[in-house]
Amino acid sequence: MADANNDLTGVWRSTYRYTSSGRDGEFTSEHFVRLKRQGTSIVLESLPRDSRSYLLIRMSLQGNIATGSWQEETDPHGYYKGAVYHGAIQMIVHDDGKKMRGKWLGYSKDMKINVGPWELAYVGDTAPAH
Repeated sequence: MADANNDLTGVWRSTYRYTSSGRDGEFTSEHFVRLKRQGTSIVLESLPRDSRSYLLIRMSLQGNIATGSWQEETDPHGYYKGAVYHGAIQMIVHDDGKKMRGKWLGYSKDMKINVGPWELAYVGDTAPAH
């Protein structure tokens, strides 16, 4: 359980799937994020990487349920050209405090509401070399 003995702080791999109507397919996006926890508040922020998108997640933790919002500024050199997207997220924290699984909800370029899977996996105090 995600209690005071397991503060969840550290580097996590964030992976989510989404459907792109413009590219007609399903894609996976991955970020390494640093999780900071203060009480029941969790903030995850992407680590600096070469020309990658920037991800920010803010959640409130109640027991093993984390609920909040996400925002992503896409890669300025990528397909979405720096567009900013945001939405809601809800995760279940695994009992060992090393995984979170859940769903995101957000809007698309064509103003439809989409939903998809999102997973966070603890990787340690520092990000793996890339």
